[in-house]
Amino acid sequence: MTQYRLTVSGTYGNGRKWSFRQHYVSAASLATILADWKTQWEAAWTTATTGLATLIASTTTFTGVSAAELTGNPYREGLKTANTVSHVGTGTGDSLSSHDAILVSRRGAAVGARNRGRTYLPAPCEAAQVDGVLTTTDSGHASTSINAVRTAMVAAGHTPVVYNTKTSVADPFVQNNKTITSEEVDRVLRSQRRRTEKQVAIYV
Repeated sequence: MTQYRLTVSGTYGNGRKWSFRQHYVSAASLATILADWKTQWEAAWTTATTGLATLIASTTTFTGVSAAELTGNPYREGLKTANTVSHVGTGTGDSLSSHDAILVSRRGAAVGARNRGRTYLPAPCEAAQVDGVLTTTDSGHASTSINAVRTAMVAAGHTPVVYNTKTSVADPFVQNNKTITSEEVDRVLRSQRRRTEKQVAIYV
């Protein structure tokens, strides 16, 4: 079985970039898991009336996916491949700030932070939220979309995981995989400032 890092990326209208990554374990080849990842995220984004695009402003673009094999301790990317796509949002109104994000909590069967991970989807459009809280309809669309990706990837033989990078009493060995069994969307919008802190300042 191979440990993979899978990434989704895109841009905002102001040129700033967004991305997120998840980890999977699979016996499939690098090319196969990338093709499956691309297919599922394109479906999650573009599905009519319920896809992620309906939450996202038209100035935000989903531009690509990548897959990398992880090896060593600590993990380092080895072989890596990518595919480009071009799908814009279809939501109403302007995008919120590029450091705003939709938080997805990725959870294993056991409780505790060591059995959980997080994914930060790009900032939604104005109409998808009220006072920083996603509408019930739009949060439902996000939940349906991201869980459909995980379900389809599992059906294709790829197991979503999180792993520890430090030892503890509960995890005496590093890189101990825990299988993700569910994903839940936080209706309260969160901040992902790492998406903006690397941007070069523009003084006037």
